[in-house]
Amino acid sequence: EIYTLSLHDALPISDFGSDLVIAVIDTGIWPERKSFDDRDLGPVPPKWKGACVPGRDFLATSCNRKLIGARYFSNGYEATNGKMNETTEYRSPRDSDGHGTHTASIAASRYVFPASTLGYARGVAAGMAPKARLAAYKVCWNSGCYDSDILAAFDAAVADGVDVISLSVGGVVVPYYLDAIAIGAFGAWEAGVFVSASAGNGGP
Repeated sequence: EIYTLSLHDALPISDFGSDLVIAVIDTGIWPERKSFDDRDLGPVPPKWKGACVPGRDFLATSCNRKLIGARYFSNGYEATNGKMNETTEYRSPRDSDGHGTHTASIAASRYVFPASTLGYARGVAAGMAPKARLAAYKVCWNSGCYDSDILAAFDAAVADGVDVISLSVGGVVVPYYLDAIAIGAFGAWEAGVFVSASAGNGGP
């Protein structure tokens, strides 16, 4: 006899991902959003070894039991472009673009009501795993995302003890042995971390 388990059944069994730690490698995060409220969440999983790194407009206390970690990586960016213009960018995990906050909420937003898209489709919004913990790794800046910063974030996320790495950034398609994201993803996979990544980033 074959039994199937639907997503509808699996989420309650997993307590909606409450012990899962998802790393989002992107443009950072706005920790004040209702999506990242930690109400009714239990303690941070003991496997977590990460940190909440402060910086401009981002305090060590900006993290909570939902957003359990936040880091930023800018050495590659600054090696290419010179010193960061801190009047236009946040030298911190704070999101200056919105993309990272958006992708983090898709993965693990709490239930938010009321929600809508420009006033349409009003209702409740939630991420895929509403009780999962989040760790934000900011690697993207005004001039782009640099391979060395992406690889540093992969290494940090694995060392911090995440279960999943979600990465919605990418460039033109190149052979895997030249693709920093593929190399970083393979290293994370070897360490037992599941990686969800976009397959390039081309097109209009």
